[in-house]
Amino acid sequence: MFLKNLHLILFTCCMISIGYSKFSTVDSIHIDSKTNGIIVTLNLDTLPALGNYSAWQAKSGWFYITLYEVNGDPESLGKIELPDDIKKIQMIESNESLQIGMRVKNPIENYYFESSPKNKMLLAFLHYSNDYIAELDMQKMSKITEIKRGIPRGVKTWLNITGITVTFSGIISNNNAPINNTTKAGLMILFTSYVLDKIMKIL
Repeated sequence: MFLKNLHLILFTCCMISIGYSKFSTVDSIHIDSKTNGIIVTLNLDTLPALGNYSAWQAKSGWFYITLYEVNGDPESLGKIELPDDIKKIQMIESNESLQIGMRVKNPIENYYFESSPKNKMLLAFLHYSNDYIAELDMQKMSKITEIKRGIPRGVKTWLNITGITVTFSGIISNNNAPINNTTKAGLMILFTSYVLDKIMKIL
């Protein structure tokens, strides 16, 4: 009877040990912000089984990643440096999973996961909407166009250097009367460069 109970206890302990061994542990988290979205890198002791992770965008502005059969220390994992695109982060651990919540500034439209068995890393690629990315591209092009307006950079640099050189030459050539014709000519070149640049930016 004793041996029978002992076998039952050993079998139960073995099953519990096997069940618990399925769990992976997140050692650290790193989050990168990109123009088109966010990359979440999870370093684990072992990779979770394929299909044991999911994600979704909530209407509240939070984006959630749920890792089944994964655990970790929510307090230490939550103490990470956040990029500007993420306002807050929270970790929720249950008996079956670890959930990572991120309050994002811009909604995530789609996502996908990639794993690196060699480095024991799980990467989540979170992408913003195409409309948001298109708006960013338009803003970037607008800034580039604004920069390109005005006098060409080479001409503007040459005029400014010439104006400064002539002005300085006029000042040092006659200390008694620093505002002479040479100084006035240099100042006129600088003023002309400034005015032309402003006019060409308007046109």
